[in-house]
Amino acid sequence: MTAFHRIACFALAATLAPALYAKPHCPASVISLHFRPGHGSQIIAPVMIDHTGPYDFLVDTGTQVTIVDSGLTAALHLNAGGAVQLVGIGSNERAGFAQTASIALGSGEITGLRIVTQSIQPQLADLRIRGILGGYFLSRFDLLIDNAHKLLCLDGGDALRSELGGNHVELQNVPGSSDDPGLSPPPMITVRLSGLNAMQHLLLDSGASVSLLYGGEGQPAAGPSGSSPLRGSGAGSGNRNFIALPSQDVRIGKFNFPHIVFVALREGKSDIRSGDADGLLTTGIFRRVFISYSEHFAVVEPW
Repeated sequence: MTAFHRIACFALAATLAPALYAKPHCPASVISLHFRPGHGSQIIAPVMIDHTGPYDFLVDTGTQVTIVDSGLTAALHLNAGGAVQLVGIGSNERAGFAQTASIALGSGEITGLRIVTQSIQPQLADLRIRGILGGYFLSRFDLLIDNAHKLLCLDGGDALRSELGGNHVELQNVPGSSDDPGLSPPPMITVRLSGLNAMQHLLLDSGASVSLLYGGEGQPAAGPSGSSPLRGSGAGSGNRNFIALPSQDVRIGKFNFPHIVFVALREGKSDIRSGDADGLLTTGIFRRVFISYSEHFAVVEPW
C-alpha cells in the first residue's frame, strides 16, 4: 500500500469514527436527556426545582400531578398551600400541596407549578427517587421516550411532530379522571387483547414497571390459584397486593405486541378511580413511544 493510500484510508476512518460511535440523540435537534431505568422499565431522570438540584424523579405519564418527597419540600422551604385528596391504584390518601417557582426537566421548564408533597415509599426511595413528575408538567410538551437508547425528548414546539412518522394512535378522553380543569388527563389508547372480545382502554404509563388490568366483568381471570401474590406500592403509604394474569397479545393499530404480562389488584376494583380506563400499559413494551398531548395522538414502535 502506498503512503497516499495509507493517508487516504486513515482520513476515511477518522471521518467514519464519529458517525459509528456517536451518542444517540433526539430527532429534529431537540435537546437530548438520557435517563436511567428504575424497576422494570421505569424512567428516572434529573429534575431541577427552583433552580436547585438535580434531583432524581420518576417520569410518570400515568400520574396527573407532580409529587415531591416531603423531606425535599421542607429542605427547599416550599410554601405549603393546604391539602388535597390523592387517588391512586388501590389507595385514597390525603396529602399536602405547595407552590414552586419553577420545575425543569432537560430543556423543558414550567414556572409556578403546584406540586403535591408526600413521603416517597421505600421501594422508590431505594432508587434515590425524590419525587414523581406527572402529566401536569409533561402535558405541556410533546414527549418521545426512546427505551432502546434510554433517551427522553421534550419539545415545546412542533419539531418532533414534524420529524417523526408512523401510524397515529388516537388518544382517548378520560372522563372523570380529575375534578381540576387545570390537570391534563393521562394519555389513554384503545387496544385489543388476545384473551378478550371487547376493546380495552389502557393508560400509557411510563411510571409502571408492569402492565395492569383493573379487573371486572369480561377481563381475564387470575392465574393458577397457587400463584403467589405480588406486592407493590406507589408514592404514598399504602402497599397493595397484585396477582399475575395470563399473558396477552396486545394489538395497537397495525402492530401486535405478543406475550405481554399483566397483573391485577388482588383486592378488586372497588377503590380504584380512573375514569373509563380498564388498566394501564407500561411504555416499556415499546422500543419508542411518542406522545403528542396537544394533538391527542401517540406513535408506538415495537422492539
